[in-house]
Amino acid sequence: KRVGLYPDDPFVALEADSVVNTIVELYDATYPVEFAEKDEVMKRTTQETLNHDVFPRTLERLEQRAQGPYFAGPTITFADVFLLDLAENHVGSFPGQLKLNLAAYPKLGAIVATLHASHELKAHYAKKSE
Repeated sequence: KRVGLYPDDPFVALEADSVVNTIVELYDATYPVEFAEKDEVMKRTTQETLNHDVFPRTLERLEQRAQGPYFAGPTITFADVFLLDLAENHVGSFPGQLKLNLAAYPKLGAIVATLHASHELKAHYAKKSE
């Protein structure tokens, strides 16, 4: 709420919360395999399941839920930032292991591209890295 990314409308807030919960489920599915799994065969098998089943199924559902240029319509919410974090920071931290094909989900890809190009977000990260 402090930075204006949490919706005032309770129904829009519910949708944003629901999207974030779905993205957090993806985090929860990947953390154990990436950080705790010692058996390399099991790790690769689980990564394959994530990449070919879990991610596509979940991203398809998220794609269907995007209501405008952003998840909750015309205004960016914290749910959109969570998607950016999933795509760039979380999955990006495991190159070659975790894969999101956002090209198959044009609405999600557009959200990530728009946020990635955001001058406000770039300024925030530049200030943070000083």
